[in-house]
Amino acid sequence: MRCLVFIAVVLVAFAASESCQDTRPTCPSVKDSCNQADVRRGCPKTCGVCVTDTPFVCEDKLGFCPNYAPQCHDENIAEQCPKTCKICGVTTASPKI
Repeated sequence: MRCLVFIAVVLVAFAASESCQDTRPTCPSVKDSCNQADVRRGCPKTCGVCVTDTPFVCEDKLGFCPNYAPQCHDENIAEQCPKTCKICGVTTASPKI
């Protein structure tokens, strides 16, 4: 069952919009520093702070996210479950690089 969930998460992540991209190759390794403005600017996708024309809503993309809260260290889980993983909520827009 967990394997199927992981595959579903990967597929959803793969199908996600490509408009929000990290500009630094080191983003996955500095994810714990998303509270720093320079990291958010260079790693908006990793930090979950992408700026779009639509209002930002912090919500999980999958209904079962609360069940996977202990696995928020996993990049795919965190990306699909930003509310559960508490990685969204930045209300200021970061300037584009």
